[in-house]
Amino acid sequence: MAEEISAKALPLGDARWEALTEGEDVYFRPAWAETALGFDQGEPLLLHVESEAGQVILPVIERAIPGAPASEAPLVDWISPYGYSGPRVLRGRAGSWLRGLEAIARERRAVTAFLRCHPLERTQGALPDWTLPEAFRRRTAAVDLRREEGAIWRSLKPSHRRAVRKADASALEVRWGSAEADFAAFADLYATTMDRVDADPYYRLPDEYFPFLRDRLSGACGVLSAWLGGEPVAALLLLWGPRLLHYHLGGSRQEFLPLRPNNRLFWEAIRLGRERGLEWFHLGGGAGSDDDLLAFKMGFGSTALEWYKACLVLDPAAQEQLLAGRLAPAASGFFPPYRAAGRERSDR
Repeated sequence: MAEEISAKALPLGDARWEALTEGEDVYFRPAWAETALGFDQGEPLLLHVESEAGQVILPVIERAIPGAPASEAPLVDWISPYGYSGPRVLRGRAGSWLRGLEAIARERRAVTAFLRCHPLERTQGALPDWTLPEAFRRRTAAVDLRREEGAIWRSLKPSHRRAVRKADASALEVRWGSAEADFAAFADLYATTMDRVDADPYYRLPDEYFPFLRDRLSGACGVLSAWLGGEPVAALLLLWGPRLLHYHLGGSRQEFLPLRPNNRLFWEAIRLGRERGLEWFHLGGGAGSDDDLLAFKMGFGSTALEWYKACLVLDPAAQEQLLAGRLAPAASGFFPPYRAAGRERSDR
């Protein structure tokens, strides 16, 4: 007899989403899914699959597919909210949760799902085996905060310890806050940094993103900043849940980088996480695979984690139909391919 499965898509405002994710990391909560609309526009949903084997949740942003053929109902696709989530097993084992996912996809006419998994919660464990060879994308770095502070300090790369001491010896002042002014100062530094590195438009967030984040994630976000002469020169935007501290975004003024404010701030973030009784500080990955940014993050005595991004085709016929209507071939490696529009890299 086939396993009986309950499969539902819970929208924002459904009390079940809040209840199911109580005690889970910040990236599974409805407030984060709503905040993440600053990166990907659409409708936040919590896909909930339950059977005798277990219970699985999957937060997604449901997006209308532009240019889709006219039909009785519009075609959509799913993408994980920016950050780290993926299919989280709440009870038992994953079992046949993919059958439940496919049932929801048929009901809502979802063509594909692009899933960003959680390296610390290892949500890739719920993915079908056939996705895993293609799903592994890169590594991320995380510091185990359960160690003694002295042990963490000794595990820092020597050049990082020297940089922290240099920043300590300077006139830099480190501040921690979650007030409106703290987020406004961070927003200015972030915009300056995005201009300096000529960032992709995807990362150039709208002005309202930061006050919206502060409002929705009140009590789960804050700004750690370095000041000199009454002016902010570098800052980290941090998020946290019951166990985990996350580096979300950063910004700095280039002329002050020789003072090593970023090294000092990441070290202070480690200390802050320990003071709060958190278990891990997730610094994230690099801009590419095993690049200088990842090496910098690994220098804080970090553990290397595997980060998986899964590309699921839920309706192959609909995807072929979408691709047939394209005027130009899809960019190699981009998923979903019908959204490539000449772009050259995989979806984030």
